[in-house]
Amino acid sequence: FADGGAGICSPCEAGTTSAAGASVCDTCAAGSFVDNNGACVECGAGKFSAEKSTDCTKCGEDTFSHAGASECTSCPTGETSAAGASICAICPAGSYYHDTECTKCPGGQYSSEARSTSCDECDTNTFSIAGSSECDNCPEGKTSVGGVSSCDTCLAGSYVDSDTGLCTQCSPGTITANDRSTSCDSCTPGTYATGFANTACTSCAVNTYSDSGYSSCKNCASGTTSPSGSSSCDTCPPGSFVDNGSCEECAAGKYSSEKSISCTDCPVGTFAPTLGTPSCVSCQTNQYSNGGASECSDCPSGYTSDGHGALASCIECAAGSFVGTDGHCTPCSAGFFSAAHSTSCTACTAGSYSGSGVSSCSQCDINTYSGSAALFCTFCPEGSTSDVSSTSVSDCNPCAAGSFVDPQDGVCKTCDAGTFSPESSIDCTVCDEGYYSAEAGSSSCSICDKNSWSTTGASSCTSCPSGTTTNGANGATTQDQCDDCVAGFYVTNGECQPCDAGTHSSNGRSTSCTACARNTFSADGQAECDACSSGTTSEAGSVSCEPCISGNFVNNDGYCVACEAGKFSDEDQSLSCTDCSAGQYAWGEGNTECQACDRNTFSSTGAATCQDCESGTTSAPGSAVCDPCSAGHFVDITGTCSSCAAGKFTGSSKSTQCSNCAANTYSVSGSSLCTNCPDGETSKAGASSCDACPAGSYVLNGDCVSCPAGKYSSADRATSCTQCARNTFSLSGFSSCSECTSGETATAGVSTCDVCPAGSYVDGDGYCSSCSAGKFSHASHSLICDDCDAGTHASNQGQTSCDSCSKNTFSSLGSAECQNCATGTTSTAGSSHCDNCAAGSFVDDGDCVPCSAGSWSAVRSTSCTLCETGKYSGENTPNSCTDCAINTFADSTGSSECTPCAAGFISDIGSTDAGDCTACAAGSYVDNAGACTQCTGGTFSKSASTTCTSCSAGYFSEDNSSSCTMCEINQFSATGVSSCSDCPSGYTSPAGSDVADDCTACDAGSFVDSDGACSECPAGKFASSASTVCTACVAGAYSDSEGSPECSTCAINTYSTGGASTCTACDAGFISNAGSDNAEACVACPAGQYVNGQGACVNCDTGSFSTIHSTSCTSCPAGTFAANPGTADECATCGINTYSLAGESSCTSCDSGFISLAGSDNSDDCVACAAGSFVNGAGACVECSTGQYSTISSTSCEACPAGRFAEQTGTADSCSICPYNTYSGSGASTCTACNPGYTTFSEGSENVNDCKACPAGSFVNGNGDCTGCDAGTYSSIHSTSCTPCRAGSYSDSGASACTECGINTFSGSGSSSCTSCDSGYTSLSGSTSTEDCDACASGSFVDTDGACKPCANGYYSTSPSTQCFECEAGSFSATPSATPECTACAINYYSESGATVCTYCGDGYTSSASSPSSDSCSACPAGSYVDVDGACGGCPVGKYSSNEASTECDDCPRNFFADDVGFTLCTPCEDGSTSPAGSDFCETCPSGSHVDDDGYCVECAAGSFTDSDSNKLCSSCPAGKYAFGTGNTECIQCDSNEYSGSGASSCTSCEEGTTSEPGSESCTACPAGSYVVGGSCEQCPAGKISESSKSINCDRCLINTFAPDAGLTICTECPSGTTSTPGSSSCATCPSGNYVYHGACIACPAGSYSPADYATECSFCARNTFSSAGSNECDECTTGETSAQGSASCTVCPEGSAIDGDGYCTECALGKYSDSDHSLSCTSCEAGKFADSVGQTGCSDCDVNEFSSSGASICIACDPGYTSDAGSASCSACHAGGFVSDGTCIACDAGKYSAEASTSCDDCDAGKYSNSDSPTCTLCDINQWSATGSSDCTDCPAGFISDAGSDEDSDCSPCAAGSFVDQAGACTECSAGKFSTAGSTVCTNCPAGQYSAEDGSDSCSGCGINYWSAAGASTCVPCSSGYTSPANSDDEADCVVCSAGWRVDVEGDGTCKKCLAGYYSSEASVSCTACAAGTFSDNAGSSVCTTCPINQYSESGLSNCHRCPAGYTAEEGSTLSSDCIACDAGFF
Repeated sequence: FADGGAGICSPCEAGTTSAAGASVCDTCAAGSFVDNNGACVECGAGKFSAEKSTDCTKCGEDTFSHAGASECTSCPTGETSAAGASICAICPAGSYYHDTECTKCPGGQYSSEARSTSCDECDTNTFSIAGSSECDNCPEGKTSVGGVSSCDTCLAGSYVDSDTGLCTQCSPGTITANDRSTSCDSCTPGTYATGFANTACTSCAVNTYSDSGYSSCKNCASGTTSPSGSSSCDTCPPGSFVDNGSCEECAAGKYSSEKSISCTDCPVGTFAPTLGTPSCVSCQTNQYSNGGASECSDCPSGYTSDGHGALASCIECAAGSFVGTDGHCTPCSAGFFSAAHSTSCTACTAGSYSGSGVSSCSQCDINTYSGSAALFCTFCPEGSTSDVSSTSVSDCNPCAAGSFVDPQDGVCKTCDAGTFSPESSIDCTVCDEGYYSAEAGSSSCSICDKNSWSTTGASSCTSCPSGTTTNGANGATTQDQCDDCVAGFYVTNGECQPCDAGTHSSNGRSTSCTACARNTFSADGQAECDACSSGTTSEAGSVSCEPCISGNFVNNDGYCVACEAGKFSDEDQSLSCTDCSAGQYAWGEGNTECQACDRNTFSSTGAATCQDCESGTTSAPGSAVCDPCSAGHFVDITGTCSSCAAGKFTGSSKSTQCSNCAANTYSVSGSSLCTNCPDGETSKAGASSCDACPAGSYVLNGDCVSCPAGKYSSADRATSCTQCARNTFSLSGFSSCSECTSGETATAGVSTCDVCPAGSYVDGDGYCSSCSAGKFSHASHSLICDDCDAGTHASNQGQTSCDSCSKNTFSSLGSAECQNCATGTTSTAGSSHCDNCAAGSFVDDGDCVPCSAGSWSAVRSTSCTLCETGKYSGENTPNSCTDCAINTFADSTGSSECTPCAAGFISDIGSTDAGDCTACAAGSYVDNAGACTQCTGGTFSKSASTTCTSCSAGYFSEDNSSSCTMCEINQFSATGVSSCSDCPSGYTSPAGSDVADDCTACDAGSFVDSDGACSECPAGKFASSASTVCTACVAGAYSDSEGSPECSTCAINTYSTGGASTCTACDAGFISNAGSDNAEACVACPAGQYVNGQGACVNCDTGSFSTIHSTSCTSCPAGTFAANPGTADECATCGINTYSLAGESSCTSCDSGFISLAGSDNSDDCVACAAGSFVNGAGACVECSTGQYSTISSTSCEACPAGRFAEQTGTADSCSICPYNTYSGSGASTCTACNPGYTTFSEGSENVNDCKACPAGSFVNGNGDCTGCDAGTYSSIHSTSCTPCRAGSYSDSGASACTECGINTFSGSGSSSCTSCDSGYTSLSGSTSTEDCDACASGSFVDTDGACKPCANGYYSTSPSTQCFECEAGSFSATPSATPECTACAINYYSESGATVCTYCGDGYTSSASSPSSDSCSACPAGSYVDVDGACGGCPVGKYSSNEASTECDDCPRNFFADDVGFTLCTPCEDGSTSPAGSDFCETCPSGSHVDDDGYCVECAAGSFTDSDSNKLCSSCPAGKYAFGTGNTECIQCDSNEYSGSGASSCTSCEEGTTSEPGSESCTACPAGSYVVGGSCEQCPAGKISESSKSINCDRCLINTFAPDAGLTICTECPSGTTSTPGSSSCATCPSGNYVYHGACIACPAGSYSPADYATECSFCARNTFSSAGSNECDECTTGETSAQGSASCTVCPEGSAIDGDGYCTECALGKYSDSDHSLSCTSCEAGKFADSVGQTGCSDCDVNEFSSSGASICIACDPGYTSDAGSASCSACHAGGFVSDGTCIACDAGKYSAEASTSCDDCDAGKYSNSDSPTCTLCDINQWSATGSSDCTDCPAGFISDAGSDEDSDCSPCAAGSFVDQAGACTECSAGKFSTAGSTVCTNCPAGQYSAEDGSDSCSGCGINYWSAAGASTCVPCSSGYTSPANSDDEADCVVCSAGWRVDVEGDGTCKKCLAGYYSSEASVSCTACAAGTFSDNAGSSVCTTCPINQYSESGLSNCHRCPAGYTAEEGSTLSSDCIACDAGFF
């Protein structure tokens, strides 16, 4: 400054400043300083200054300041800071403030809030790791005592108690199989666990069980068993008993109820057939059994029983009865008789009969007869008589025909005239009306002839009046039946005959019928003809009309004609044809539909053909007109109008091609012109759109060009580029400028930014400035300089890093220099402060060194003091040493640990010598508290023991014992007990038994003797398990060896008395039940049975029989059979048509169609019915009727199949085939002829439908054959002639229609082919003459298909042409053209000759217009491209083209450039420089970066640097240094407690427990017993340890361990019976009632106790005692209550159980109960009640139909057929005629019956019936039947018969056809002349015209032609020779004489046939005579021949005479040609 007038400027005072020209200096205020530029500058944050300061001072540790501070502020509590801090760091949660630093909370501690000054210990069952803000709960299954860094696992056998959180042992009955359990699992049912801490359950033994959570298994109750591992005991089911612990089935013949221990013999009258029977079954009726039977025996033959007793219960059947199938004595059926005790009834002999239940039969009276087993005698047939005792109907003699039986005296008397009778008549019948009998004694009445009549009882007939007729009918009954013929008939031979079909007559007296007119028709017998329906036609004389089919129509003349061309009919019966619609056509005649015109053709209405569309127009299929294509469209090669593609256009209609749009224009699809591109957009030729120049480029000369580097365009369609602003840049083609990266700068318009290097920063104006002293920037791109960290300094400007302070110096934030530590403190390199040496260590050479083990020190000590005797210390122990614990000693100074006393010895605290240790006495042990404690009962110890040993199982001891004593015999003990238990009564065990299971019961078959041993029972006796005596076997049983557990029942067919050791066998052939007790129990087998191999009486098999007490069965002889098992004495005989071999159970039916006699014994006895016959219902062979046939061995006759016939009866094998043009239906006896004009085409036609009309293209000729039409004609179906083809069509032979002439041909009418037009001319199809042929127009030619077609693309023609010519090269034609000129090709296109389009030269090629070939196209050279005008142009700067024919130029690739036009290659950039793609220059890469492998200028990666420009590579930082971020120009040194390797991007902090110096490559570990705190190693305090080096904290000792000194590496376990908490230095005693488990002193669980301190386990409470948790003794249970070993409480014995003698609560046994708790015994159930399971509180009543005795465990079901009320002790039988249902005795329904004690009613057998409540059923009478279970019998239908006792309706068989049912109910044959159908009650006379020749006829046969008969005839009468009659003629008058000119066709059908022309005959002739030579007959039916006239001659039999040749003559009647003589010359 310069003060006034001084004239000179003086420097300002330190701490003041002035501006230029100042007169005074201004003081810098506090909080600021004067900088090097002389300005007052505000102190930075973390610093302060006083007024007039020239520098700012850093704030000290734990202080801070903001910018401009005049002083520093102390950090708040819980916060800290380094020197020079601008803020204080808050100690976070998980740490605490300690010695000016934030220190992590050690493991097991936590701090939940920031700014904490201490850490809290974790609670029980939680833990934490170092630095935790909260404690975590122990994982499931783990626990902790609190203050630990980890949790302990709860081991298997224990669980974590949710209430206490402690690991607790599982109680008895529960387990944990895995570690870390949270609860104990109850033992599953069937297992148990006896003690505590079990890890698995044990399966229960056999016959014991347990439920869930049992500590022991219970024995099964009596009568129940179980396998090992059972949860319950299984009750032995009924039918079994308990044997040796398992359920065994009862033997056959025995039974048992549920839970039985033995089986009981079945009572008399019952049996048990199999093993395991729960109850015995009553014997059936007619059976018996003794006690213990396994099956029932049948009563002796002829005896019966009710099945409920022994053999004595079998009762004899009386005479007149027998033992029936139901086992009861059944009365003999009517027709049978028997003696006493019969097993069957004998049939009455023929000629006798009987009722039911008789002992003899009665004789038949006169006029009756009977067969064997008759219920009654049958009357002889009507009209016949017989003698006494007649045996069959053949004994009955019929009265002759014409007589009758007088009912008074039985004499045959003659019938009067006018009456008649057949044979066997009982009266005479009056002749019916129309019949007569002329004489007395007539056997039949004759029918009146035709044209006569009669009344009833006539002896003659009256003739019709003259001129009338009966119309050929015989048997007229009145004169009124003589009538005229009706219309539709005509009179012939005196008879009315119907007119044939196709004819008619309107007058009944006509003599002939008239043919129907055309288009009418008639059936047979019509009076008028019917008109054909609309659309149908017929010829004259037709029987039907035919429909006019589709394609034709019925014209006005009634003819069916074809539709003409252009018309159609699509339905049959059309009356007209329809014109085709426009767009359709119908070619030729007879069309049923019109066809749509093809694409690009058209037609008008009614067209026969379609026309082609005009060139340039199109049409869809079916079009009526053609349409031109609109502008923008063209006709494509498919002939459709298509839109011009986008980029093309056409401006006119009818175009054939589209043109490309020019460059810089475009079009959309279907355009008629092209649109110019908008400004700023471009396109190439043929473009569909224009492309906008994108952002980053601009339009130049019509091209899009990239903006150069340093410029940009931000929007599309730009026309220029804008320069980048300052501190921005761009590369070529950028749409915007990019901001320079933070820490970089740039001038305007550049492509790159400059990096601000490390040691500097970017200031506010965007320039780089160097960092001031005390600050640094370690990397480029810095925006600020950072203060040096505390512990570092920087003395120069522009530093890139700060230097660490050396060892024993320190610095604050932003320091330029480091300060030395105060005396007595030290620091490491890079420290911000100095630290005191802690207690337990001392200063040595500037370092804090820990005191060695056995010494100690205070804070800032320079040496350590040794421990005295009786004390010890670990390493680094502060302040003092620790006394030795009890039972240890230290006998020298400087001890680092105390020596333990020997095992079993104890000492006091602080002992100084080994002599201070004394041994515990025998019977005591050193407990967990280190004291001597007595052993409890059940354990022992020797002197100096540390534990008491449990007595082994089988031993015991008292308190304070030194050994254990063995249990005596019959005693046992578990492990660790104080006394032994006695075995149950009846059980024994060896001395030293260790479980109750060692007490075993004597086995079954033995007993406990006086010495207590098990001895075997002698033979003949038995004993059950645990018995004390043996029992003798009962009668019927035995035991054959010593030691039998039971007696065996005597087998069947043996017996024994009491006490037997063997059983005696029954005599051979006799049997007995199992368990029989005497010889009388052996009985013989009855007839029909035999003794089998198993010793049982069993029925003989079917096909065999036996007598009483047989040992085998006899096979039935051949011809007999036994259908049922158990057949007695003999076999039944086979019936007719069956046979059997020996030993058969049934007879085999003869093969179908074969018959045999009864009793046939082989298949050869079966004989086949002959072909032409069949086996009828009666089993006989009968002939087939007419119209039928059969093959050999037929069971029926087959109807002749359709198309065949059989005229005679008995036709064999097959029927005759119908001949040609005839047909027949099924079962025909003759064939029917087809209608005229139809033919069958083959033999064997089956119906009229086989008569077919001739097909179209043919006609019916005169011979009735179908003949094909000639060429040029045609016909429709069923035509009679062919029609000529019309002009313009033709046909081949056999045509059904004519074919239209094709194009370019024509024809006239009736043509067989078409004529071609002249060459070069065409015509339409269907043309009729040469005038229809036209020449092709110009521009087209005649195609090979004859049509005029346009020239193809690329061709042209002149008119008229036959061919087209190719376009010349360089031109083309794209569409068919009528002109000869082709279009020239455009530039860059070419064509060869005949081109349809011009070919593009290709991209990059050019050519001139009209180029003739590809050789005209030339490629653009390299360095150029094809421009928008199609010319070659040079590539612009920054682009190139290396190949010829380029369509565009490529950008130069990155790091290449092109600085001129026309480059073929780009120039590469120099090393260390780069360029973007498309560049015209390169730029240099700056320092801090390098050129990468891809050619980019990129910053050096983190961990590397470059310090100059143009580098290709960056250098790696050396070890101990780093380079952070990218773009570094130098590397920075690592701080203390950090390190790095080579190429590091950052320094790595030393791992926990290690430290390092600044710039280090590695870190050094702290030793075991110490930990890192404040960057240095310190000793672990007492109660804590570190086991390894590198510890960052010390671990507390776990529970039950302790560490008494500092610096220890391990913790010591607590003595037995004591515990400690984590971090303890001593252990505590566990008191009585508790025990040490997993290190915790916990209460004994309920059910256990510990009587003394220091317990390590608890003892179970004994049985029937209990305890609560934490008990030191157990309490006795209250009287009446029980408990198991280890119980927490006692259980009351509940209802349903009682306390047994051993003090166990046992469930009441089966059949007993207790109804109150605390019971001492169970009560037996009273009779009528039961208890079926153990543990019942009361007994239940037996159900209805059950009973029981006292003490029953089950109720026994009443025997079948018995009932009882609920609660009964016995059952009652149900009465006969009733049955038991649902426990009730109910009456049987009608149709059923039953015996006493039945469980159901049996249906009456078929053939019997009963009323309700019946004990038996009654047999049905003859001609009645009944089904099974009938309440009544049903009569057979009229005409049907059956035997008595018939069991189905099929037993009612009809009297066979030819017979009838007589008065006695039997079938009698009809006499000859009569017949009957099956099931007739009378026989009928054959009608007149028919006959039956034999007795027993089932039908009458018609008289053949030329035969006749009267009614009742047995034969037919022939007509006289020359006479004929129709078949079935009933009068001789039906025989008519054949007229002259006719003959009887005796070898044909027997009718009158006309003589052929050339023949003649007289009346009544049977043949025709040939006309003699010289005569002739020219008509059929001639009666004479005519003489040949003159000049003619004939041979014999001619129908006309031959004319002599011209000029010849002959006489009349000449016979030879030689009779013709030439006229003489001059004559003619």
